Amino acid sequence: MVIFGIVLGSAVAPAWYALSGFIGAGLVFAGVTDTCGMGMALAKMPWNQKSKTES
Repeated sequence: MVIFGIVLGSAVAPAWYALSGFIGAGLVFAGVTDTCGMGMALAKMPWNQKSKTES
């Protein structure tokens, strides 16, 4: 996504650089706070839950 943002920023419009900045800021935040919002959200998705038939 970072490379995609850089390519679009240089080829289409400079506003696309914000995509790379947002991803980078999220990675820095995750590293500093030792939390990962995307990981927590993915853990709660239905396909990551135990089914009732599993023991």
